Amino acid sequence: IPSMYLQNVTSINSTINNLLFNYHYINITSSLPISVHFEIHSLNRSLAYLFIYKFDQTPQLNSSINIIDGWTMFCPSNLTNDDIYRYFIDNQQTPGHQSLIFGIRELNSTEINNYCLNNSSINTSLPITDQPFNFTSNYELRIYTSGCYYLDENNNWKSDGLIVRSLTNLYQTECLSTHLTTFAGGFIVLPEPINWSYVFANADFMKNKTIYLTVICMSIAYIILMIFGRFKDKKDIEKLGVTPLPDNDKSDQYYYQIIVFTGQRANSGTQSKVHFILSSDNDETRVRTFSDPHRKIFQRGGIDSFIMSVPNFVSNIRAQQWYNDDQPVNLNGYINDKTNRMIGWATMRQLRSKSELCSDQRVISTCIDDYSLFNEEKDSFQPGWILNQTSTEEDEDYSSSILKAFQYQSSKELDTYVYVGDYGTYSGDGYVYEFRGRLSDIKSNLSLLHQLQWIDSKTRAVIIQFTLYNPNVALYTSVTFLLEFLSASGVHSSARFEPLNFYVFTSLTQLICTIIYICFIIYFLIIEIKLLMKLKLKYFYEFWSIIQIGIISCSITSIIIYIWRSKEYNRLSSLFRETNGYVYVNLEMIVYVDDVLTSLLGFCCFFGTIKFIKFIRFNKSLRIFVQTLKYVTKELISFSLMFSIVFMAFLALFYLLFNSSIASCSSLLSTAQMLFETTLMSFDVTDFTGADPFLGPFCFSIFIIIVVFVCLSMFISILNDGFHHVEQNSIEDQQIFSYMLKKFLNWTRKNYLINLNKNYLFDILDLRRPNVEEIYELQDSRMRSHYVDPIENFPDIIDQFLEAINRIYIDQKKELLKLTRAGV
Repeated sequence: IPSMYLQNVTSINSTINNLLFNYHYINITSSLPISVHFEIHSLNRSLAYLFIYKFDQTPQLNSSINIIDGWTMFCPSNLTNDDIYRYFIDNQQTPGHQSLIFGIRELNSTEINNYCLNNSSINTSLPITDQPFNFTSNYELRIYTSGCYYLDENNNWKSDGLIVRSLTNLYQTECLSTHLTTFAGGFIVLPEPINWSYVFANADFMKNKTIYLTVICMSIAYIILMIFGRFKDKKDIEKLGVTPLPDNDKSDQYYYQIIVFTGQRANSGTQSKVHFILSSDNDETRVRTFSDPHRKIFQRGGIDSFIMSVPNFVSNIRAQQWYNDDQPVNLNGYINDKTNRMIGWATMRQLRSKSELCSDQRVISTCIDDYSLFNEEKDSFQPGWILNQTSTEEDEDYSSSILKAFQYQSSKELDTYVYVGDYGTYSGDGYVYEFRGRLSDIKSNLSLLHQLQWIDSKTRAVIIQFTLYNPNVALYTSVTFLLEFLSASGVHSSARFEPLNFYVFTSLTQLICTIIYICFIIYFLIIEIKLLMKLKLKYFYEFWSIIQIGIISCSITSIIIYIWRSKEYNRLSSLFRETNGYVYVNLEMIVYVDDVLTSLLGFCCFFGTIKFIKFIRFNKSLRIFVQTLKYVTKELISFSLMFSIVFMAFLALFYLLFNSSIASCSSLLSTAQMLFETTLMSFDVTDFTGADPFLGPFCFSIFIIIVVFVCLSMFISILNDGFHHVEQNSIEDQQIFSYMLKKFLNWTRKNYLINLNKNYLFDILDLRRPNVEEIYELQDSRMRSHYVDPIENFPDIIDQFLEAINRIYIDQKKELLKLTRAGV
């Protein structure tokens, strides 16, 4: 059961914002109706409260405004034995709403006498005041949702005819139903009974050696494993419980449980005495030591639990420093600090859209479209988005960071670049606030920006960027958080973490392999230049020439990018060393270039893998595959044209019919992806049946019949016809052994004959060469094997079949005679 959350309302100063209620926000977005339940526990049971709520906006209640959807009063006379006030909103009120905001305020003594003690006023009139709330005691709050649903004929969850009632609690849900639900049954097929008389009658050891030996071996193995398991259980019992740290002080008042998980890799355990320091925002503990005098700790795959006592409360734990005080000789498992260091400061950049007059002024006067590079706001403002270029006396009250946050800056000034989000592409310009200075100043500036409505209805994107550096592994990380504000309401958040490892060579082997690879690239480059000068334009007609150009160009570009990235790393390292990290560094360009480098390396692997086919082109299966594709090229082009027309027709059909009901048909690209998956028989038909009971299954069936059954069958038939044609006309003179032998003989400059056309290999060691008659006889036998008449061989096949049956019959007679003589 979730515990209640304490609301520290006595420490809130309501006079600053003149708040009449303490407000709470709830997100009630759901595809099915839900009920919302509130439980409030006052720490002073003699107090009374007024509870109001409003869907999708803040409720307001004072002497002049009454904007609420419901209210109730919690009086002490209504308390039950558990001292908890309860209120609920049923599932008939929540559909069509996205959020719920409710407010609570404590009634004063006069209101308690008038509305709680006076029974005639309870739940009839509403206590209204214009005074800010004043809580004399804190309260605890717990909120949960519930619902009542059933499965319809389409196996979808529905809630119509079901109402959640007030007796619903954390243990059970009370539902009021106007119809019966559907029940399901099942059956179990019983196994066939065992004939124990037959089993015991044939339980002789000599007849069942395999069974008895298996049972005996398994029993012995079970006993051994049971003894071993019991031994391990005793060892595990020693590990149970929580070990107090040896340096705990009895006078400490705060205790923390620390659980340490040791990895499963080899040599993960350690015998070192591990120490640590626990740090927070304001303080840190002294050096503490992990130790247990009764057992070994930090063993491989182990989980060790400790209790640590401290004199003061440690809030906002940030990092832990781990080290040991032993000599690192034959002691594995040294735990090092793995913290990250922020370089400089973080920035928060906003992009805004211009407002313009709406086409229909009767509904709303101004409209704000989605963000684009053409309607981006580029004017500079005063705090509060006041379009006034002259400074006033009020501007002097704001800090330079606040004033700068309302000034438009270009991407060149900010050193930022274009960023691609999920709903738009955002330029590198904008309005920027820098998280610089003390933490208290940053908090006050953010509160001031909130009051000045730095983020308002014209905001279309907020981008937060900062850079981290881990000195232990020399790893930079570019972190970007994006909030996209949609014109149709709603905020979409996304995050991107881009780690950058500038120093790639972590071993001598990698460096040697890279040098060898560069030498090969230079060698291939020289060869390709010579071929280009020799063949000129004919060089580009060869397929393997294009592959070679791809490998060389991608490799050379990767080398250039890597050299630039190494220089950039040296610049960042020197800058970090000179400023101790107190300088803003934007790694956007480096991240983009690193993505390009990764793509180039991927293309190098792709082209290299394709080129590998050239080295195994003498493989029989691969050669047949290539020749098949060459033979059916024209047919495949015609089929592709026909298939494209059919596929585009179904693409338009599914996109237009199910654009608003199926998520996979929300765009043309996603619809095409869904149809390709369906072609490969990977689909979920429930999406189509749920979208439309008739059109969904009908369109799906038509697509399966035409595309999967008809088109794919045509495609397979084309390939099958080409394969049979190539197989019947295959040439067996291109085996890899003959090719290598021919190259070897040419290299040794020996004139020995290799007749590849007739598949003859003359001996290179002066063996006898076949004469003309033997060659003709061999050719004749091969010709007969290919063109023999099946009718002529039919009598021979029948004779072979009868001889095989006769042999089986004689063998069975001999076996039966042996059994008769043995008395069986």
